[in-house]
Amino acid sequence: MSQETWSKKAIQATVVAMLINLSAGAQYCWSLLSAGVAAKNGWTTTQMALPASLMMVFTSLWAIVVGYFNDRTKPKYFVMFGAVCIGLSLVIAGSTTSYPVIFMAIVFLMGAASTSFTSNTTPTAQKLAPMKYKGLVAGIVGAGMGWTSFYMAPLIRSIQGSFGDKAAFYAIGIGSFVIIMILAQFLPEPERVDASDPAVVAAAKAAEEVDNKTTLYKNTKSLKEAIFTKEIWLCFGMFACAGMGGQMMTSQMTKIASVQLADGDAGALAVTMVMALGLANGLGRLCVSTLSDKLGVRNTWSLIFIVQAINILCFRFYNTTTALMIGTFVLGFFYGASIPLVWNTAAGIFGRKHLGAIYGVITNGFSVAALIGPLVSARIVDATGSYNPAYITLAVFLVLGLVMSRILPDPKTYVEA
Repeated sequence: MSQETWSKKAIQATVVAMLINLSAGAQYCWSLLSAGVAAKNGWTTTQMALPASLMMVFTSLWAIVVGYFNDRTKPKYFVMFGAVCIGLSLVIAGSTTSYPVIFMAIVFLMGAASTSFTSNTTPTAQKLAPMKYKGLVAGIVGAGMGWTSFYMAPLIRSIQGSFGDKAAFYAIGIGSFVIIMILAQFLPEPERVDASDPAVVAAAKAAEEVDNKTTLYKNTKSLKEAIFTKEIWLCFGMFACAGMGGQMMTSQMTKIASVQLADGDAGALAVTMVMALGLANGLGRLCVSTLSDKLGVRNTWSLIFIVQAINILCFRFYNTTTALMIGTFVLGFFYGASIPLVWNTAAGIFGRKHLGAIYGVITNGFSVAALIGPLVSARIVDATGSYNPAYITLAVFLVLGLVMSRILPDPKTYVEA
């Protein structure tokens, strides 16, 4: 059905989807949750970063499964499954000091939870909302995940200070489970076409013909068709390059604060940095994704890569609290912007019909980012005591992403008059 105005169902889907993500961003606070356990057990920077990095790898792989079933089951079922997983992951991680057990809980359970949320909330809201507002919808829904750490970081710090690390794991895990489980009951299901009714099918096809003339999904492709195009692999590579800096900061915030600044309470500063990163992440998802509707997807990608490359190269000079906070905010803003922008890019090139499955492939670029960004940086700082060589390495990948963004045809070229 052609949609030009917001329905009550579309508004409900967008608001509920955003609130689910707002309750589900514990992975963005991993550096704070794990700091105490890491210090008590003598973990290296690499050991501290590894669970979060491999969690993102599993998250990307799980996205293929979730994407496949996205159009075949009610989205709330996967969201409820994710609520169980995130609760279990944090309760288990808080119940032991065993590195292998914590590793398994974070990688597999939290990884499954993260994708179960993101791969069901954004497409659900986009399918119900007017297509011309696809950027706004992706930005609003995605902003929820980014803004989580803005309130969760000080909450974690407060619980740790008053009750200890174990209590922080328990409180965040159980709280997330309860809230998300309730919200899932209010996530509406997109309308489905009754293939057994010829009249319904004919009406749906007629509506799609109208939509095809005014929206960015004229040349709808299935996953099988998309997988053999250069565009899907350019999107894959761009997502990987765009995510490396953000993944490094998310997993190593406390360590970066202690290395970059000689004085002050690194733990307290890390909380503030996580809050700044979260606030900027959410704003980036909202503002830049919406901007792409006006500026164009390809130009928006280029803007992200140029600003990020300059900022990451300047990070070595951020040796004051103010400078480090500003650099973190800029990095978080454009890191957040890249996440919903991938949805917009894929929808513009391949259409909405198989968007979940196609995104499931593209998002594996995020697993590349999760491996290269945090782990390479961690190994470098363990070996040299400095992040400077890591910043140069990340900047090179951002320049590579810029090149790919200029090769990618702008999605608007896929629209036929």
